[in-house]
Amino acid sequence: MESNAGDDYHILWACRCALRLLELDSGLSLICVEGVSRDDEAVAADPDAFLGVDLTEYYGGTSISNAACVVFSQLKYSQRHPDRPWTAARLCEKSKGVRDRSVIARLAQAFSGSYEGHARTLVVERLQIKLVSNRPADQALVQALEAAQCWLKDCQAVQTARLIAALPASSREVIQHLQKASGLASTAFCDFLRCLDLSDCNSDSRLWQRLRLIQEIGRIAPASPLEHARDLYGFCRIGSQQPVRLC
Repeated sequence: MESNAGDDYHILWACRCALRLLELDSGLSLICVEGVSRDDEAVAADPDAFLGVDLTEYYGGTSISNAACVVFSQLKYSQRHPDRPWTAARLCEKSKGVRDRSVIARLAQAFSGSYEGHARTLVVERLQIKLVSNRPADQALVQALEAAQCWLKDCQAVQTARLIAALPASSREVIQHLQKASGLASTAFCDFLRCLDLSDCNSDSRLWQRLRLIQEIGRIAPASPLEHARDLYGFCRIGSQQPVRLC
């Protein structure tokens, strides 16, 4: 089933991320499966702000207040259509459930959870909002995001209207579509774009994720890497049912 494949992909990605805690030069100090750290939960005005966060990585700290970098990731796996690209329209398409939001709305909601509880400059400097998927990102979407981020790099707080006016005509409709679906206010949406990262789209399939996990464990513990992979998978699987923090 598609949902089971997605869960498996999610757990395997979390396992591979957890291994980086053992790398002294990675800077990774904490990961949270299904949510964020308790400190970041505490400052969010909306208790549901981080429902779309499947995995959080903290580098050099345990909250956005004291970490050098924080990565919120939402994972999306497609077993039937792995080659179908993420276009702006698909990112903005609402799920079938009454309470479900679009992918971009969930990412924006997670951004708001931090943005409303911390200084703007701190969030923009430290937070990355990632979509992780075996599906690729549409080239027009990537180009529009890159153009927006390039222009925003030299700007402070700015309104979306100014951003859109400065973009190439081919990118304007994409950014306008994302803004409407995000539900964010004008300046907040521009800051959300600064943090948005699609570089982990078109990632390896579940099979390759599993093989790479076993290989990576084998470099650390050459004896019985498959058994260790199963143990780690089982532990991270608990985190798909209730929040788990690894540090």
